[in-house]
Amino acid sequence: MLDKLPPELLRLVGEAACPVRRTRDVVIHGAVLDTSGHLVLCPGNPRRASLEAAQILVQTRAVCRFLRDELPNPRLKYRNVVRPGAEGHVVQSGTNTWLPEDVVFPQVADRSVCFTYEVRVEGQAEVIGGLSRSRARFGTGAEDALTWYLAPHRHDFGFRTRMFQRLAAGRVYRHNVRLVPGRWHHVGVIIERNHAQTNDGQHAVRTSIMYSLDGLHEVGYHVLNFTVGGAPEVSFDPVDRLSPGQRFGMVTYDTSYSWRNASILHGAGFPAQTASPSQGPGD
Repeated sequence: MLDKLPPELLRLVGEAACPVRRTRDVVIHGAVLDTSGHLVLCPGNPRRASLEAAQILVQTRAVCRFLRDELPNPRLKYRNVVRPGAEGHVVQSGTNTWLPEDVVFPQVADRSVCFTYEVRVEGQAEVIGGLSRSRARFGTGAEDALTWYLAPHRHDFGFRTRMFQRLAAGRVYRHNVRLVPGRWHHVGVIIERNHAQTNDGQHAVRTSIMYSLDGLHEVGYHVLNFTVGGAPEVSFDPVDRLSPGQRFGMVTYDTSYSWRNASILHGAGFPAQTASPSQGPGD
């Protein structure tokens, strides 16, 4: 019956069924599929909405050949797909795994980049995510990674520069949140540059980093650098984290862990924080 509609009306039907604005590019690294070929995603994964839109697009384009002319091709890509039923990739102790393409950061304020992935530990393994230009191992002298840490046996959490050095601004704490051994957890880390206002009303531009575990955003955040008014930039990280040439990946120290479904999401930033940029993270 749709084949008999005039092209103008058919175009409206297609746009209503699958709005083009929802069909974002979706690239999943280390994708794990179930036995029916569907992607396995933890609850709270921000890619769910994009994946559902891609599925609707495929189904809508299959209705009739005229709709295929009116709707774009789905842009869903799986890379390094694990065979159905597999438990994910393992990053072995003493090695690092970096995704194969550079991260593209937005050049305007009030935009963010979100790194998401799923991890599982056995025993007391440590999970370490990272962002690096050199991709050098710890101890080489060339390590420049910004890293973040999760574990089942510790509840403290902090971002670190040069792989495992503390940021000068201090530590961000998790509050009694630990990984559960044998369970898949969803991790999200967001870097954004945004406009802010200090307590005394001055305009500031701040680059900050935040994290979430299983879809729950922690209140703590870390400031990487900021400027207030016309003052020189204050930086707590020797690397400009919004500069090109950096890659996102999984880091180990002396334990191994499993990971899957890593992706990079570009979108609007979090609401501006109310604290002054001159205050320490989590103050």
